[in-house]
Amino acid sequence: MSQLKRIYTSSWISCKKSKKASVYALDTYQGRLSSYGKNSTNGCTVIAPLIAVEHLKSSGGVSDASIENVIDNKAGPHLINIRTKLGLSQHALIIPSDVHDHFVDEKVMRQDTFVGATGGNILDEEHVGELIKCLNDSGDKKSAAALFYHAHVICIVKMRVGKEVWYDLIDSLPFQHEGNKQGGARIRCKDAETLATCIRWYSSAKLTSSDIDFVDRNEWDENMCDFDPRVFQSFVWAEK
Repeated sequence: MSQLKRIYTSSWISCKKSKKASVYALDTYQGRLSSYGKNSTNGCTVIAPLIAVEHLKSSGGVSDASIENVIDNKAGPHLINIRTKLGLSQHALIIPSDVHDHFVDEKVMRQDTFVGATGGNILDEEHVGELIKCLNDSGDKKSAAALFYHAHVICIVKMRVGKEVWYDLIDSLPFQHEGNKQGGARIRCKDAETLATCIRWYSSAKLTSSDIDFVDRNEWDENMCDFDPRVFQSFVWAEK
């Protein structure tokens, strides 16, 4: 697995050098604000689908300002409501399916925009391919996914730009950007193949030494996936 990580990283660097991919810094990140109603600590399960909502109702694609507003202003009240409803502590993680159900009940999301759920081994090309296919099933219409992996949720949005289809992987956790700037990241991929490369790089970079040892010793087994660091789940929506 360590060798695969190096290969995935090298492939990703090549994508950036060829201008097929770019990384942009956001001006905020999850948990930056600590005041009541604005604290988004451990709020990725709420942030990702809210970004998806903003993307689907946008004219050409979700803006950085909209993403930052979700993180700093919109996520906090929803986190309070959902955690209170479920009897969870202030900074507790929330199961993604509970968030989806809550958003549908509260009419934050429309059930008829839900395309489907995919999942499996994030290092398996076929499993990731199913996610990308689900995003692309909407044709020219915008789509978005909340991807749950390694105890974190990111958002992937799809949009048409001219004759091309672009994908942005949006992560609310802080990255260390150029100039020592700390902020979330918007990672742009200018085709589906580059997105697949990005997901392989991103997911392998999250693996710890103990995760790598587990992967080296164990073949993927769906019956044991709850204990496998490669497991992912995604929910996909598309505009009507």
